[in-house]
Amino acid sequence: GGGFGVPYREDDPPLDLPAVAAATRDAIGTLPTGTDLAIEPGRYVVADAGVLLTRVNTVKPTPDETVVGVDAGMTDLLRPAMYDAYHPIRNLGGANDAGAPETRSATPVTVAGPICETGDTLCNERLLARPARGDLLAVGVAGAYGYEMASQYNSRPRPAEVALADGDATLVRRRERLADLTTVEREATGRTDAVGGESNTERGGASR
Repeated sequence: GGGFGVPYREDDPPLDLPAVAAATRDAIGTLPTGTDLAIEPGRYVVADAGVLLTRVNTVKPTPDETVVGVDAGMTDLLRPAMYDAYHPIRNLGGANDAGAPETRSATPVTVAGPICETGDTLCNERLLARPARGDLLAVGVAGAYGYEMASQYNSRPRPAEVALADGDATLVRRRERLADLTTVEREATGRTDAVGGESNTERGGASR
């Protein structure tokens, strides 16, 4: 399972830790002596500590909503595409000529990523301060199951990670480069199988 729950929506109640502790104590009392108890608190510890920042590249108004294309998607944060999970999103602004986000009207927005999958959305019909090209969007509660579930699908390098502490920013993981996607690949022509000693081409395997 996903461990202890965390609030993703503003009206989600926080986890009642005393109630969890009481229920755990009651459960332990019914277990045979010597039983090991494993608890997974990871999401509860780190979920709210992470924010995914993504840049608005395109804005496409439609009669019913505005579709916003951003440079992050399901390869960076998979939960919305996989589980239809809700993550809070805030427009931080940044576009040169659009004004501060708090001065803009709220509009229904679908935030779509750059991947060639129809499910690559971070939210659907969410009310946000009207986005403009160049704005930064902050996707909240992204500290758990973010980078851990990230992938290089569509040849997308994974993002950098920056730690903030006491007002200081430290790069703790650099952004991947395209070259990083192929660093573990090896030339297949004439490759000898480590077990059988037979080369790939001798087996009739494809070479590149």
